[in-house]
Order: sequence, then structure tokens, then C-alpha cells
Amino acid sequence: MPTCSSRSEEDDTPTARVAPLFLFSHYGAVVMVLADQDMSLAGRKQALRQRAYALRESLDPLAGIALGENLLRDLPPLPGHIVSAFWPLPGELDLRPLMAALYARGHRIALPVTTKKGEKLIFREWTPGVAMIEGRFRTLHPDGPEIVPETVLVPLLAFDRTGNRLGYGGGYYDRTLAALPSVQAIGCAFAAFELQDVPVEATDFPLRAIVTERETILCPDRQPD
Repeated sequence: MPTCSSRSEEDDTPTARVAPLFLFSHYGAVVMVLADQDMSLAGRKQALRQRAYALRESLDPLAGIALGENLLRDLPPLPGHIVSAFWPLPGELDLRPLMAALYARGHRIALPVTTKKGEKLIFREWTPGVAMIEGRFRTLHPDGPEIVPETVLVPLLAFDRTGNRLGYGGGYYDRTLAALPSVQAIGCAFAAFELQDVPVEATDFPLRAIVTERETILCPDRQPD
């Protein structure tokens, strides 16, 4: 069952015979992820999610401050862009300082509303002090008008440097971004969530860039012409 610390709709990790498969980077160290050699793609993804949740317990959500500074310096949204961020669940990066900074620069800010399973996200406008409403999986969104973002800051549980992202398992961002072909999709992640290769399938939407508390990674194969 989903909890307040997870946006996932996936089942628990399958029980399986295990062998080394993936390594998370953790500030010069690595954290081994175990998965069955014959496990399905969905099973391998879920094994990674469970490891990411565990790793996240040792990380500082206030790393979102440094992440925001990197984004504003290296990859600021275009003037006038509506920017979607995300309100943090426990353990997630806290982007609220970045939201305030973008708002001060004149951007309209949106937050996602988690809809029914199989549907796309919708976005409602956030302003400082706006009333917040609890949604699915205990996410919070503003009681504001619906708007369509042009830059979307995307949460994730793992990434690689080609722009592949491991999400929470519900497919919401993949469906939403695919329906917004001109959107600038930027992943926001702890640096420790980097993998050499993220397992992907055809419906996984690639990111233009990933920003962490340590750096900004532009994905060369994902840049517009």
C-alpha cells in the first residue's frame, strides 16, 4: 500500500534469488542493489525503488537549497515560463525555497495533482500562502486554478546521464510529459541516486537535464535542435 513517504502504486518487491545488478553512487562510495538475474523489468525497477527509499533515509532534504541554486545558475527557466515543481513528501528533496525564488522572478508556479490511476497529472497554480489540499497518497496541491506548465521539475528515484529516470511506478509523469511535447522536463534528484544505466521501457519519458545538489547534467541526446 502507498504511504506518506511514497508516490508509488507498485506492489512490494518480489521475493527472489538475488545477484548483484546495479550500483548507486553515494558521494564517492557505492551502494549495491540486489536483484534476481531472471527478474522481470518491473521487478528490477521495484527492487531499485526499494533501495532508493532506504538510501533516501540517510540524505538531507535541505539539499534542495543547493539544487535550486544550481538550477537558477545553470538552467533557469525561460522568462515567463510556467514552472511546475512538487511539494515534498517525507524524505524527498524540498524545493519550496526554489519555488519561492522562481515566483520572485516572475514565474507562475504550478504543483501537480495526482489523478486516478492511468490518467495524466493536472496542475494547479501555487502562490505563497495559498491553501493546500491533501490529494492521493497524501500529496499536497494548492487550491488554485488549473494551469499548464512549460517547464516541469520532475521527482525521481534514480537517473543516468543519458536522461533516463526511474519514477515511483504510477506512470503519471511519463503520460503527462508525453502529452506535452514542447515541455522542458528537468529531473530533480539527490546526487546519490545516479546509476550507470537505468532500466527503461518504451513508455518511459526521457529528461532533458537532471539537476542535483552537486551539479547540473545536460543530456546531450535530449537537447532540442
